[in-house]
Amino acid sequence: SVSRGLGDVYKRQWQRRALDMAQDYVQQIAAGDSSWFIICGTPGCGKTTLCTTIFRAIVEGGKPGLYVSWREFARRAKAVGNDRDDFREETEPLKNTPLLYLDDFWKGEIRPADVHLAFELINARYISKKPTILSSENTLEAILRGDEAIGSRLFEMAGGYYMDCSRAVSYTHLTLPTT
Repeated sequence: SVSRGLGDVYKRQWQRRALDMAQDYVQQIAAGDSSWFIICGTPGCGKTTLCTTIFRAIVEGGKPGLYVSWREFARRAKAVGNDRDDFREETEPLKNTPLLYLDDFWKGEIRPADVHLAFELINARYISKKPTILSSENTLEAILRGDEAIGSRLFEMAGGYYMDCSRAVSYTHLTLPTT
């Protein structure tokens, strides 16, 4: 049956660990913790679904939050990068929101302007200790290689809330058994 096939798929050990970690994270943020939740892995493995669920649970618990796609944010911020006021208008909400969900961090080609933009945002949230949820196709190790200052801040703030799913099955390409 389809439900049995899905049940077998979803019982993978890393998914159970990710779910347990996500539930613990939501409880810790509700208790006032400022940790970050970071999940990295292959496209289609469930990063965005898990992060969206975490974000929603925290926001429904009363903490204001902001969802942002990295690619859209980076495109807009770089387009106004030479105008200080417009740039501030694009970046300040992300720096100051009590909870930020940054989806698909560093997706695509990373240029020096992306590194500068990412550092400014990550560093501001790091200094102010604001909870952040981040998904990326790049592992923390790859981000560290791309920029040590960004990667080390992500690593520190994630603490125990980092999940590497880079070897996970992509469910967008999964063929379900028929009944």
